[in-house]
Amino acid sequence: MSDLATTLKKICAAFNAHDLDEIMRFFADDCVLELPRGTQPWVAATRVSDTASTGISKWLLTGTTPTGVKVKLQGCDFYTFGEDGKVTRKDSYWKIVE
Repeated sequence: MSDLATTLKKICAAFNAHDLDEIMRFFADDCVLELPRGTQPWVAATRVSDTASTGISKWLLTGTTPTGVKVKLQGCDFYTFGEDGKVTRKDSYWKIVE
């Protein structure tokens, strides 16, 4: 398994464990988060270094909101890694299953 695949598995495990300290260990201080909801469908002037590596994780999220609504959605995250191995960009996409 490549170093990138190992890192992605560790990031996913940290998210599944709801371990914020472990999650943050993988992210650069100036990381950009592109979330599925917002006022714009893209971030203007996005730049990606040609020395960065990219990894993708696909996932299924299930749960219940505080108001009791059951949630089930599929999604994926595109991670861009800087030269130091830290995540510099996380771009998330959701497909809500109804």
